[in-house]
Amino acid sequence: MEDLKIVSELICTNAESPAPDDFEDYEGWLSSFCGTNFRWESVGYIFGALTSALLCLPERDAFFCTQSGQRQNRKHFAMEMKDCVQACVTLSNYMDLINMQMVSLLVCTPFCA
Repeated sequence: MEDLKIVSELICTNAESPAPDDFEDYEGWLSSFCGTNFRWESVGYIFGALTSALLCLPERDAFFCTQSGQRQNRKHFAMEMKDCVQACVTLSNYMDLINMQMVSLLVCTPFCA
């Protein structure tokens, strides 16, 4: 639980500073929101990708049989992931900074925003 607190504090601290929008240096731009610079937008990308993956699986896929409770229902599970994306958007918006990563998250996962 202590590790989760440390990661959460790091993500919140990173979200307090504006993300650079320098697209000329791809590696610098990428590292600005990965690794120790992880941001809420990055977490949202992960949940968005998981949501897309869940929606691509057939409703009767064996994966859902391994899940507990309502997560056995593909659409319900996807809605949980959508709520996680929305939580990341909300947490990022608390910092009142709009950046290209947030715009990308909102545009690339329209079913989530």
